[in-house]
Amino acid sequence: MLLTCFIVVFSVFGLQEPDSMQVVFKPTRNFTESDYLPLKEKLNVAYGLHKILPEKYELQCLVALSFFPELKNVHIEFKLKDIKTTMACRPEISTVFDFVKSRSYEIVIDIHRHKDFGLLLENVPFNAQIGVIGHELAHVLDYETKNNLQLLGFGLNYLNNKAKEGIEKEIDRLTVSKGLGWQLYDWADFSMNNSDANLKYKSFKRRIYLNPENIINKIFNQERYVGTY
Repeated sequence: MLLTCFIVVFSVFGLQEPDSMQVVFKPTRNFTESDYLPLKEKLNVAYGLHKILPEKYELQCLVALSFFPELKNVHIEFKLKDIKTTMACRPEISTVFDFVKSRSYEIVIDIHRHKDFGLLLENVPFNAQIGVIGHELAHVLDYETKNNLQLLGFGLNYLNNKAKEGIEKEIDRLTVSKGLGWQLYDWADFSMNNSDANLKYKSFKRRIYLNPENIINKIFNQERYVGTY
């Protein structure tokens, strides 16, 4: 969706406020909760429409959403559930066969760790939380480009491990291109190198997703990140 309103660019040095309530962040090396909590109300006005956000992760979700202004009018519900991965994104089943503009999506956040496999979002640093949330929002953005038949084909294709690898790495590249490269880097580095998840989980992450080295290379090759390192 093309934005017709004036875009406000926020950096760590301050925020301008014209008549529009649109708030967009520049690529930033590190988001800290204390610095951005005062902006939560403004972000909620700008990006909270048609969104159901868990209070525990509301600020992280809103910061990530600010990098996806195309999703401003898309219905997305973040849910806390017991699943087998840190987060997952999918269209709401009841809207799969609706027109694209009528679809709703759910992004599920795991609340129960199964033994030592996996990683709970609550145990992930704030900046990295924004990165993995951004990855899931990139899935929504990708779903929005697909008609119903393409969406069903995508679901079947995702069952193939090799296809899943290609899909997830492309979604990582999309996340970087939207401006959340450093956040995705922190998520990848933490989940693959510094978390207490077991080796099986870390090996899976390295095989299916871009590793930190890949993400750094993409950041250094995109002009929008100049000045952030």
